[in-house]
Amino acid sequence: MKTCRKCGQVKSAEDFYTITERIRNTDLQMRYGITLADFRAMYARQEGRCAICGAADEKLVVDHHHDTGRVRALLCHLCNTMLGCAREREDILARSIAYLRAATASTLRPQP
Repeated sequence: MKTCRKCGQVKSAEDFYTITERIRNTDLQMRYGITLADFRAMYARQEGRCAICGAADEKLVVDHHHDTGRVRALLCHLCNTMLGCAREREDILARSIAYLRAATASTLRPQP
């Protein structure tokens, strides 16, 4: 809640959004069922860092479960893309980890 400097009335923070913020607020509500205030609170809780890799990023995106629509956390673009490319399947991600570990353990040399 904030007090309006013009009229002195106490109003919600949403009443003070700029046009760009209003558009973003509407987009978040329509896509994910959260407000811009919810997004900012998540961003603050995560200290502006991706929930997967921990990278600081000013442009974190909302990660949500595609079947249920449930919002999970904020991610950087690369981590969000990684989950999408793996079709949000744990088995694909687990095999990817196993692949990386095996490739790291054995020295890969080019074929002559």
